[in-house]
Amino acid sequence: MRPASMVPHRMVARKQRRPRRDDEFSPANSYTFTVTAQSTANPGTYQAITHAAALGIERTVTVTVTVQPAITSTATATKNQLTVNVVGGPSDAVSVLINPQTSDNQYDQGAAVQVTPVILISGYSFDHWELDGANVGGAQPYLIVIDTSHTLTAVFTAPQITTTTQQSTPTSPPRCIIATAAYASEMAPEVVYMRFVRDNLIGSTPTGKILRDSFNTFYYSWSPPIAQAIAGNGGLQALFRILLLPLVAIVHITAWVFASLGSEDFASAVAFAVAAVLSTCTYIVLPAVGIEQAWRRVLTLRIQRNRRQTPNCPGGRS
Repeated sequence: MRPASMVPHRMVARKQRRPRRDDEFSPANSYTFTVTAQSTANPGTYQAITHAAALGIERTVTVTVTVQPAITSTATATKNQLTVNVVGGPSDAVSVLINPQTSDNQYDQGAAVQVTPVILISGYSFDHWELDGANVGGAQPYLIVIDTSHTLTAVFTAPQITTTTQQSTPTSPPRCIIATAAYASEMAPEVVYMRFVRDNLIGSTPTGKILRDSFNTFYYSWSPPIAQAIAGNGGLQALFRILLLPLVAIVHITAWVFASLGSEDFASAVAFAVAAVLSTCTYIVLPAVGIEQAWRRVLTLRIQRNRRQTPNCPGGRS
């Protein structure tokens, strides 16, 4: 046998060539792949299998993939309160239209709200807005951005009522109406509103003026003596203020009817008719029915008492 140093160079090189193992594959065992889970995937652990082949070498790798539950946000939007007030007139005469309108007057941060003054009865006028107590002008409509809770006030002006003072002679009684005598002032809110509905609503049309003047002629023919008796008598004034409560309600109903039908002759006629029917039922029909029922009750009691006092006569006449 030849010494190792005597082996030919070609044979030595052949001996040093050996096949590469799978773990010597180049590039150095580095592979990249992406696993994507759908948003509707159920949380859990899954096995992902990938298969690669290159240069005659095949490898299969099993990867464990864990799907976590989706993270949901629990943050809620900031809500702010918008309080809208109305001053200068009753709710059936003036109002405010809010757009958009929410059930609880709560609005998201940064929401834009438009408010518009509404006049239901002619004679009233809109003056200005007050935002958190500060005058912000009389824009119609007015746009407010909800950056915090606010209080918005719509300021209206009541109609100007002109009163005529009539001079009276010592021999003639003062022509003062019953309501003025009961409330002891022509400027009492109830008296002012009654006069406004009579003169500025019903009496604002030609037909209404005729009806109003006819009613005044009838009313002033018998009311001054009653009003004169009430004036200065505290007990009668208190009693008639109670008796006039239904009339105050009837006047408000009359104003609502007139405003619903519009400022026309038809509206004046219907409103006057409603006031007349309700007043007649309240102050004439109902009291008459009550008196009639009470009188029947008294007669029945008398008849029953007479029967008990009359002795029975058996056998005919005594």
